Amino acid sequence: MKDFLGKELQIGDSVVVAVPNYREFVLAKIVAFTPKKVRVVYEEKGESHDLIQDPRQLVKVDFFNYD
Repeated sequence: MKDFLGKELQIGDSVVVAVPNYREFVLAKIVAFTPKKVRVVYEEKGESHDLIQDPRQLVKVDFFNYD
């Protein structure tokens, strides 16, 4: 599957996704694929959430954790 920019998506990739019902973005990680969609997990306000999105609604990013 490919993201909005045409980049190939794989489990473990970091992606930017819009939070449902809000106008903000979060960094998420791909954890699984369905036949047509992508399951991602992200944290918001200390809580973990999962979301199933169309791959064209994701943007793959190179994310490095500097902590």
